[in-house]
Amino acid sequence: MPRYDVGEVVLVYFPYKNHNGEIQVKTRPGLIYQLDGDRERVIIQITTTNRSDKLPGKWIPKASEIGKKMELLSDSFINVGTLFV
Repeated sequence: MPRYDVGEVVLVYFPYKNHNGEIQVKTRPGLIYQLDGDRERVIIQITTTNRSDKLPGKWIPKASEIGKKMELLSDSFINVGTLFV
């Protein structure tokens, strides 16, 4: 298993419910938020849809200092309301 550090952006499979209520997965970027030993990871969802009016999180323009450090490809919303372990 590759080693990652807190703060790195990685591609992961995120679950979601489709219009029929079935759980499916999409490959999406995620922010490594916490590492618990060798096996546990807490990942924060990143999306290009600004949901700051509905969900807790932060909108980050890719041209900002933080966006450049994260090497974002697009302006992105860091969705801290949706964590995955």
